Amino acid sequence: MKKIILVPALLLATFAMADQHKYEVSPMFGYNFAEGNLGFKDNGYPVGGLELQANSPDSSLSPELSVFTSIPDTSASGKDTRITRFAFNGVYTFDAMSFFVPFAKLGAGYETVSRDIPSNKDGFFLDAGAGAKVPLNDNWALKLEAIYMAKPNKDNAGNADSNLMTLAGITYAFGGEKKKEVAAVAAATTAAVATAAVDGDDDNDGIANSIDQ
Repeated sequence: MKKIILVPALLLATFAMADQHKYEVSPMFGYNFAEGNLGFKDNGYPVGGLELQANSPDSSLSPELSVFTSIPDTSASGKDTRITRFAFNGVYTFDAMSFFVPFAKLGAGYETVSRDIPSNKDGFFLDAGAGAKVPLNDNWALKLEAIYMAKPNKDNAGNADSNLMTLAGITYAFGGEKKKEVAAVAAATTAAVATAAVDGDDDNDGIANSIDQ
């Protein structure tokens, strides 16, 4: 019976500790699907980057800074160019579902293009995304997400260039050690109290039955 009570108590401590991490760093890699009119070979290219997120125990909405870069081939000249995107998003984390934690994001950013491509130049974009984290332990999680970006086309007023990034990576969460310790102690105390209650003290001498001589 003690083991049955202790297991959920330890799980409670683990989840309480995970919820208290203040910061997240996520190296991400994937593929960018681009509109055909943007002048890229095969209408897509590999992409990689980094996401930095700050969390607060008082809010499910977290600020996130990200940077992504890629070197795609242009279909017109056969030469490559460098595309770099900087973005600021608000990330909303939903309640955990089974073995994963879903999230959604919304924000804006700026895209730079190192070599001029017709109808694809430097400019601001709006983005929206969704994904999920699969916890591996208290600090590490697998992260999967998709981000849609719309950049106003300066040469074609009223229209926007579309890109879709599909990404996978690893998230490392850290910070908030003091709160983690409090959560662990609280869970351990709960387990001890519950165990003592189930064990019982039939002769009311203040000593649990399991150790009463």
